[in-house]
Amino acid sequence: MAVRRNRCYTTVLALVLLYLLLVVGGLSRRAVDSWGQYHERGASWGFDAPVNATASTSADATSDESANSAAVPAVNETVEPSGEHFNAPALANVTDAAPPASETTPDAPAPINTTASPSANKTTSGGSPFDEYWSKMKQTLCPNMVPNPTVWTTLFELARRESGAFHEEKIPASAYPKNKKWQWANFYKFNFGGLGYDSGGGQYTTYLRIFKAGNDQIRFNLLPILDKSGGEVWEGIDIAGLFDRIPKSGLNNTCVVTAIRDPISHFLSAYNEVETRRHVRNLPDEQKRPYERRENGTAARFEQFVTTYIGGPRSSGMYMGKRQGIEEITHIFAMSGILWGFRRIKDCYGTDVPQTVTYLPSLANLDEEFPKLLHENCPGLPPFGPFRREIKHESQSDEFHFYSAAKQAWAQQGNISRALCVLHAPDYACFDALSVPPLCQDVYMQPSFRDKMQQASSAKPPAPACGRGHYGL
Repeated sequence: MAVRRNRCYTTVLALVLLYLLLVVGGLSRRAVDSWGQYHERGASWGFDAPVNATASTSADATSDESANSAAVPAVNETVEPSGEHFNAPALANVTDAAPPASETTPDAPAPINTTASPSANKTTSGGSPFDEYWSKMKQTLCPNMVPNPTVWTTLFELARRESGAFHEEKIPASAYPKNKKWQWANFYKFNFGGLGYDSGGGQYTTYLRIFKAGNDQIRFNLLPILDKSGGEVWEGIDIAGLFDRIPKSGLNNTCVVTAIRDPISHFLSAYNEVETRRHVRNLPDEQKRPYERRENGTAARFEQFVTTYIGGPRSSGMYMGKRQGIEEITHIFAMSGILWGFRRIKDCYGTDVPQTVTYLPSLANLDEEFPKLLHENCPGLPPFGPFRREIKHESQSDEFHFYSAAKQAWAQQGNISRALCVLHAPDYACFDALSVPPLCQDVYMQPSFRDKMQQASSAKPPAPACGRGHYGL
């Protein structure tokens, strides 16, 4: 009887232990599954995204000289208005050309002629495998010198892939917050108007503003000159507002000018401006963006800025808050947005616009070259010589090493640099006088880039958004 009772106890105890094992195992499996789902969602939305492992994370940013070694040939040398040089390091020449992109683009828009100043040297000459390939790819990215909006989302997705910081290329639908604008649309729609001048003799001149491309140097030198001339001067907060003051009969007699620079150096300089403006405001910790919790003036901080920006609406949406925040981030927007502004006027208001934009392709010797560009192309202006007034920004001193750190990150020529090449493909495509850095040539000739661009460009262009917001939103 005692033996039978002990066997019963043993059987019951075994059943209890088996039950407990099943319960604990089920909980563990659910915990593992839940963590996997969380990690996958977090990475795809840009949360906890790892910084590019191949780039330097040293807290000490190297000097311009060491970041841009003399042993590496300089590409796209640009000079800031302050005289600072930017040398984009070169990579090995591309020798294997991808098959050419399609030469046809559906629903090609009416052309806008972008003409470099006569003194500019054309930096892309025919003959190399890349030049032949690129001449056709440009018609996909910027057909007839008008940015193609069907490729913008795909460019951000390809930038995510190149960055190496995300588990998946596409941004999941669940990551889209309601009633928010998408960064890739804003990035390619820079539209901040500029300066207009009516000589009184039926001749008009307009300067299209581009932040971090000599804008203040140009405007603050031109304004007092034009004010004293007896003609009418005005500023438009967007391109539509700029041309509102010109009668329809005068559009054919309107000279349109601007100044640009290498798109990568433009982005690095703009990053420095954004960081400096926020840093001097001494924001409390709760108002800081995630990348701002990293040490100032480090390549790692710049890399996180880029990966967060391309991460998706939930992460990049933090840049689009109050008006001050919008004004800051527009400094990094693509320069080819001014050409999109021309197309927007035509689509939204049915107004003809001048068909030629003459641009200075470099900021080198801006004080002499820009007045020369104006006099060579724009009749009706009063005579004046080189600009004499020097405009300085607080960011130019690079006191906090944001600019040098950004250049250091670019000099690594790693994943983040490749992502920046993808983002700026439309700028290189729309402005013929710009030389494409060798690293970007390699990115653009990848079959994945070619195929994705061809696939995206075959889609029907979206209906134009015809709001009056001067941020291009």
